[in-house]
Amino acid sequence: MKTFQITRPDETIREALTDKINNLTKPKGSLGTLEELALQIGLIQQTLTPELRHPQNIIFAADHGIVDEGVSLSPKEITWQQISNFLHGGAGVNFLCRQHGFELKIVDAGVDYDLPYEKGIINMKVRKSSRNYLYEAAMTEEEMNLCIERGAEVVRQCHAEGCNVLSLGEMGIGNTSSSSMWMTCFTHIPLELCVGAGTGPLSGRRKRTRPDPLFRRTGNGNGNRRHASGSRVKDDYPGRRIHHDKLHPCSLPTLP
Repeated sequence: MKTFQITRPDETIREALTDKINNLTKPKGSLGTLEELALQIGLIQQTLTPELRHPQNIIFAADHGIVDEGVSLSPKEITWQQISNFLHGGAGVNFLCRQHGFELKIVDAGVDYDLPYEKGIINMKVRKSSRNYLYEAAMTEEEMNLCIERGAEVVRQCHAEGCNVLSLGEMGIGNTSSSSMWMTCFTHIPLELCVGAGTGPLSGRRKRTRPDPLFRRTGNGNGNRRHASGSRVKDDYPGRRIHHDKLHPCSLPTLP
């Protein structure tokens, strides 16, 4: 298992940062959460004048073997079709990146399709789709470790380009089912409370998302999550901030 060293920011500068924020030309606390973010970023960068440079949003895309069980209304082909939409600038994330000045990067973390890498997609594929964890482990330990390493490599590339703020997301039909499995494993919340409607009405799909003890076969994860795990824990460069997109990546810091 690859290891990473992640350290906490030095708290010595906190008082000076708080004093600077409180003495700006404004009522104390009037900017609310923005002031909390300013303090957090200042602590991360260890400076009274923090700045965000070359922000990037990384989407890790992969397919999930559990889709064979009908857990989603959408077929797995929608995964690569959505990537095409990303490339043509037609998705919501494209609008948000344009609005906030983020460079969008698409990473093939295991899509079950031969993607056009010449169009700028980053090829980090370990295998085409994970296996169906209803019947077998979704990934081998070797595949899992390789995914983590490749996710970390993506972050190393971003850092080399001068990026110090990253936003992580992942995409792939069936991702909500896998996230629900991980959520119940790590939190012990009953699975039926972790499974939502996803892309459409439940109408029996919740039952097909409940392989009971077999859900532990998700242990080694899926391509997009393990790539994103590697990118998350590789964020050990001093002075960089990272953001997560919704439920799926937010479970990553809890991974063993």
